[in-house]
Amino acid sequence: MNRYAKIVALSLAAVALFACEVQDKTDQGGVILVISEYDLEGIPAVMSATADFPVVGSSDATLTVRSQARNANAATSQLMDVLIEGYEVRFTRGDTGSAAPPTLTEPVGGLVPVNGTMQQNGLILLRQDQFEYGPIRDLRLTGRDPETSSTVVRLIWHLKFYGKTISGERIETNTISFNLDVVP
Repeated sequence: MNRYAKIVALSLAAVALFACEVQDKTDQGGVILVISEYDLEGIPAVMSATADFPVVGSSDATLTVRSQARNANAATSQLMDVLIEGYEVRFTRGDTGSAAPPTLTEPVGGLVPVNGTMQQNGLILLRQDQFEYGPIRDLRLTGRDPETSSTVVRLIWHLKFYGKTISGERIETNTISFNLDVVP
């Protein structure tokens, strides 16, 4: 019985050792993830502080997330595919003010194959907590930004996607930015 158990154990070890090709065991240096194309015509450039939320880019506003191997000459494997976990919209001011809405982190699922793309549209860019904070709230309640005394608040939206490769490497895209003027 002991001899039989050793033979089975060695057989299983041999199968496990030779079952995968070398390229399946490594991600060969990783991937770069970029927002390669974007058409933001469906995203508002001017918005009322009393607008409905969430603010969603229309289905016409599309983004393409592209994955490319860091080393174009190396072999690729499915371990280099990227699982998109979500995106982040961070806000800064484009005027002389400093108060900005909190960062929005939105979960979204997707798979970007190595050297492939994924398209995303209809992104949520603002939720209720962004409307209830600082300059947008003040503009809605008083008709002006108390920090700048202006009736227009210029926000800059900074958008990036993040995720990880199948092999576990954390990765994020470049950040794209665009302006939004908020009026009473």
